[in-house]
Amino acid sequence: MDQAPRPLSPTSNFTRLGGYALSVIVLVLAAHLFLPQLGSFEQAMQVVRSMNLGLIALAALVEILVIVCGGFLVRSLLALAGAGLSLWRATLISVAAASVGLVAGGIMAAAAVTYRWTRKQGANIEGAMLAAWLPPILFNLVLVGLSIIGMAHLFFRHHLTRRQISGFGLALTALGLIVFFVWWGARHRQRVISWVVALAQHWAGWRRRAFDAASTEQRTRQVIGSWDVLAAGERRHLAAGAVIMVLLDALALYLVFRAAGQSPSLGVLMAGYALPLFVGRSVPVPGGIGVIEGMMVALYTGLGIPYSTAVTVVLIYRMLSFWIPGLAGLLIAVYIQHHPRMQAMSTR
Repeated sequence: MDQAPRPLSPTSNFTRLGGYALSVIVLVLAAHLFLPQLGSFEQAMQVVRSMNLGLIALAALVEILVIVCGGFLVRSLLALAGAGLSLWRATLISVAAASVGLVAGGIMAAAAVTYRWTRKQGANIEGAMLAAWLPPILFNLVLVGLSIIGMAHLFFRHHLTRRQISGFGLALTALGLIVFFVWWGARHRQRVISWVVALAQHWAGWRRRAFDAASTEQRTRQVIGSWDVLAAGERRHLAAGAVIMVLLDALALYLVFRAAGQSPSLGVLMAGYALPLFVGRSVPVPGGIGVIEGMMVALYTGLGIPYSTAVTVVLIYRMLSFWIPGLAGLLIAVYIQHHPRMQAMSTR
């Protein structure tokens, strides 16, 4: 007598559902980013079905820690200027501002909304300016260091192309100019103030708006004063926070590789991680969409990772580190905009 099939346990149902959902998401992203190479999709789906979902879940938890680190940086910078804000609220502002920047002007928009929201929380101008601009600069500086390590690995493996060198050089030049201007401006404040006032006056004239030179000068002095706040405060924990944030993000990528059955060395991992992220964050493309994914897949494939595995791992990593936080951040941004009283200050 034939036995009736045993019903699947809730855990088995959940695991199977998670595998199907992951397959659909990867298929959609792959179709969007790698449409010309349809022949590898079936192999990529086979990689997804064989992946360890427990390690994928662990990578997702690590990405949550990355987001919390971003909130820690915002909170710490506000604390330097004497403003108290809970880690929870700082994290909400950080992830929401990043999402706004994704759809409305990149780092400039993200900095603007961070400044505005932290000011509404009660932060002074110096603290709000630090919270708006310094976290992405710190993140990029850490990426520069890791990119140099990765490029050295690529150079000795003979996988470094002229295009990659040019992209890194341009991105490094842009970041270097920003750092130099901040350093130079801190030492030539009156000249910077004069330039800002003159530019603001021309801008107001072009828009046919009234111009208040005294108010503009005062605000510019307050903005420059944020450098004094940073110079006088404890900076080591800020650098440590940025380093931990980047290393956790790289750990999440490594966990996705492990879930796919791959164990890349530290050199291979960093070679395909830091350089694409740094270049992708420096180009005028929201979130580096397409640039980061394409560079990562090309680098990892050149370093010996099977193409279908590289595509699958990169897409899942970007889903966890970029797409899901980005969509969640937009919802949080709507919540912040429609609940201004969320801004009750907290010193915890």
